[in-house]
Amino acid sequence: MKRFLTLVVAVLVSGYVAVSDARSEPQELRRLIVGLYDGREIKSPEFTRVHTIATMPLNHLGFVVKQYDISKGLPPDEVVAKAHGIFTWFLSPVRADPGAFLSWANKQVDAGRRFVIFGHPGAERSELSSLDRRQFDLLMRRIGVNWENGWVGLTYDTRVKTLDTRLYEFERKLPLVLPAYPLVTPSDPTVRSLLVVSDKSSGRNSHLALIGPMGAYVAPQYAVFLNERGDETRRAWYLNPFEFFRHAFKTDALPKPDTTTLSGRRVYYSHIDGDAWHNISRVEAFIGKHAPSAKVAYERIFKRYPDLPVTVGAVTGDLETGWYGNKEAVELARKIYALPNIEAGTHTHSHPFAWEFFHDTPAAAEIPYLKNYPPRPGKSLAESVWDPKAVISGKDDHTAKPTKKLEKYYTRPRAYAVKRFNLKDEIIGSIRFLEEKVLPPGKKVMIVQWSGDTEPWAKAIAMTRDAKVRNINGGDPRMDGDFTSYAWVAPLARRVDDQWQVYSSGSNENIYTKGWSRHYAGYRRVVDTFRNTGSPIRVKPINIYYHFYTAERSDAFNALRQVIEFARKQDIAPVTASQFAAMVDGFLKVRIVRLDKDRWRIENRDGLQTIRFDKATLRAVDFARSTGVIGQRWHQGSLYVALDGTVRSPIIATKATDGVAGTPTAERPYLIDSRWSVRGLAWADKAFRFTARGFGDGEFRWRVRLPGLYRIVTTTDDGDTETVTAKTATNTLVFRVKTNDTKTRRFKVERIGEAS
Repeated sequence: MKRFLTLVVAVLVSGYVAVSDARSEPQELRRLIVGLYDGREIKSPEFTRVHTIATMPLNHLGFVVKQYDISKGLPPDEVVAKAHGIFTWFLSPVRADPGAFLSWANKQVDAGRRFVIFGHPGAERSELSSLDRRQFDLLMRRIGVNWENGWVGLTYDTRVKTLDTRLYEFERKLPLVLPAYPLVTPSDPTVRSLLVVSDKSSGRNSHLALIGPMGAYVAPQYAVFLNERGDETRRAWYLNPFEFFRHAFKTDALPKPDTTTLSGRRVYYSHIDGDAWHNISRVEAFIGKHAPSAKVAYERIFKRYPDLPVTVGAVTGDLETGWYGNKEAVELARKIYALPNIEAGTHTHSHPFAWEFFHDTPAAAEIPYLKNYPPRPGKSLAESVWDPKAVISGKDDHTAKPTKKLEKYYTRPRAYAVKRFNLKDEIIGSIRFLEEKVLPPGKKVMIVQWSGDTEPWAKAIAMTRDAKVRNINGGDPRMDGDFTSYAWVAPLARRVDDQWQVYSSGSNENIYTKGWSRHYAGYRRVVDTFRNTGSPIRVKPINIYYHFYTAERSDAFNALRQVIEFARKQDIAPVTASQFAAMVDGFLKVRIVRLDKDRWRIENRDGLQTIRFDKATLRAVDFARSTGVIGQRWHQGSLYVALDGTVRSPIIATKATDGVAGTPTAERPYLIDSRWSVRGLAWADKAFRFTARGFGDGEFRWRVRLPGLYRIVTTTDDGDTETVTAKTATNTLVFRVKTNDTKTRRFKVERIGEAS
């Protein structure tokens, strides 16, 4: 099998610290994962196996993953001090000093950090000095491994002797002819062996996956199947990564920040990038009308589905007169952004395709590509680029060579080059243009949607933070067709220096159509991703992500409509793209402080409003010892706890239940699930109050103390009042508020009699 990537990655998995029940002092749970990779073998941390394959399941378990280049030195002590454990996935020995690495690794175990190894241990034992060999053996023994100087290369006589089916052959069975493997045995009787193979010719057993007292080990090629096929890669987990990491890092009964769920329902959001705003649509109903794709999207998507929010990121170069815009484009943009279900985003100004091209690059590097830019409407090419002399003669300026190469699928580094590239124009300038020339009063740009290869450098990301807007795009997660593995589901975000780029939760139609070249109805397959990432484990929200060019073709447009109709039928909590990005930002920086047994304080959570407890079918919220908790719901064996956005530092306490089906009793009302976001819950003897806002009809399911007839009064800020009644013969009260707007409503729910 060919090597998938040449890289060296060691990851410090800094996660949840195991805390004794006897501890009385509050202590923050450690969630940080620090990763090591060798920058001399792979320059970009986003291409490591840790990032592309392992980080998503680690995110699901509540861990934050950061990576450090080991060729530049080991992580500083102040970073490692926050770590819970260490996770390495080396393909070869580290190029740094192996002795220094092993000494450092043992110090981490000394400090109580669990050490988990996938693949190569990072050093060749036979090549180490006697002192370093002792360090190697000590580390291996402490994680449960006796490392023997032996390797079985020919495996035709090797068979699986023991396999833990709870953790192995999760997505793919092991091959009949096994990969080569090292000779490894458990270091003590407490070690749990997940996979034992036996060589018939020698009679020797080797334990290729173990969980030990201070960590775990999985031999090379026994965690994930990877196989190159043309320009694609087949991936599938042999291990169940969720269960393996759960055991290896002991995360049971500890709270996990969750970005998939809001108010007890699966999060839904949608965003559209501004590419092809002006392209003439050939959608059946618009043939011959010379309608731009943006108008078709406005008429047939944005207006027809007022119950679903869409974040629209215009390329402001497509709107601005003097670039590629006109009055008609601006007027259409004003109509789009005036809709209550439309959130304002920006897809930058000139739409960079290759962000790295412009990173610390002289402007002259763009000159050889200027001939490839499209002329502005009614203008010559010379009138459409920032250096007219470069294109008037029709010849390249060979004195100005590009300092960065473009990917093979790009013929120019951005969509438009009317002016020299300026990062501030791309972000701050595009925000100002929209807010000053397009958006209605009171509406602001909320998010930057990265363009092109979606690989901005740290300064660009920091600029969005300084502008107080969110950012999103990249990752391209999917789990459908040829990519039906969790190994293809991207993590929550990419770390760039000290900045975080939030990834989208689904791939867009460009991915499903081979770069918009064929299979134009391919986006309908994203429904399988929604299903697979929602069950049996909910790992992603539903994210409908597309471009305006989908409105060019009937087949693509019909596929989008099918996807939207599927989503409308799901049990969802619709939010905007910036709200989802705020959830991810909250995940990355939230502090979870253990106060005492089964009781935690949640701090610094930004837009994150859900905390999940796994393996919790016999546990429930203890409302008497909690504050700032709106409700609870069980799903897939986990307990999802909804927090109150008006409470800065809520406290969650849990308690044991008897396991009886249904919703457990409580001395106060609590939310089971809602389509809208619920805040400010307060209750008295017979009534409770809250505030809620969302998209579409307000659907609510509450657990109340008594069955009976209930009156629900809603009031908006402008004084509109509506009263409905609902009755229940059980303790579950369900009611709906029908509306065509997105106004915030105050609710009073009062029991007024017995159910007849």
